[in-house]
Amino acid sequence: MEYDGSDEGKLIPLSQVPDLPFIPRRRKGRKLSISAVYRWAQIGVGPDRVRLECVQFAGTKCTTIRALREFFARLGEANGGGRESAAQAGRQMATNLERTLEAEGL
Repeated sequence: MEYDGSDEGKLIPLSQVPDLPFIPRRRKGRKLSISAVYRWAQIGVGPDRVRLECVQFAGTKCTTIRALREFFARLGEANGGGRESAAQAGRQMATNLERTLEAEGL
């Protein structure tokens, strides 16, 4: 994971990912759990074990907006075969991320 000088490459602690504006709320308006984000990074999601790219920095696991975008896109592609709703959800999250970044001028 390289930093290219843009906000997309800025390190974000995994514990702060649920607070990002483009991460959708769960049922009853609850935030995504921090443990889910750590599972994405450590174990992966689905039968292909699609993992969120992260680095360890000063004792804290971190990711970037770019890594999140690529993770959602890969997740959508990996589930494209028999689980269209999951693939569609992954693509929708990537689209939401794009819109949020554009709205914030990033």
